[in-house]
Formats: sequence, C-alpha cells, structure tokens
Amino acid sequence: METYKKYLLTGAIVLLAVIAILFKYRDYVTNPWTRDGQVRANVIQVTSRVTAPIISLPIKDNQFVRAGELLFEIDPRTFKANLDQAHANYDQTRDNLAALGKQVEAAKASVAQF
Repeated sequence: METYKKYLLTGAIVLLAVIAILFKYRDYVTNPWTRDGQVRANVIQVTSRVTAPIISLPIKDNQFVRAGELLFEIDPRTFKANLDQAHANYDQTRDNLAALGKQVEAAKASVAQF
C-alpha cells in the first residue's frame, strides 16, 4: 500500500507541474512581453464597402491612426464603371417601360374597337 501512495503522490506532483507549465505557456502566448515592457495591440479588420484595387496607401506599418485619417485610396475607375452600368440599366428600363406603355395603349385601342 505504501508503494501505491508513493506512485500516486509522484503522479500528482508531475500532473500539477504539467498543468502549471501549460498555464504559464498560455499566459505567455496571450500576453507577450519583453524585459523592457509589455506588448499590447488592438487589431481590427478594415474593409471598404466596395471591392476595388488600392491605388494609394499613405500609412506605414505600426503607425498610430486617428479617427478620420485616410487609410487607403481605392481606384475610382471601378466606381465610374459601376455608375455607367447603373445609368445604362436605368436607360434600358425606361425604354422598356415606354415600350410597355405603347403596348398597353395599343391593347386598349384594339379592345375599344370590339
């Protein structure tokens, strides 16, 4: 019975050591530090509302950015192409509506003749 107690005590000590090492490792990974200070950073994902190539990136790595500062500039040709496509769709819809109006008038005229 004494030998079981020795093994059980040794196993418990080893288990506690492994748990302590895992806890310290997790603490180190989640809170990195140096001898000079502690590292803290807020990382956010920044995306634009539209998809387009970036033509200008006036900020540098690790630069402090204030609210309202320009982060990047998107190629305006993409916006222009989308706007032109929207105008073309609008014009086509307006023409289709006019054609449908003429068909309705023709249908009313043919019904009135009967």
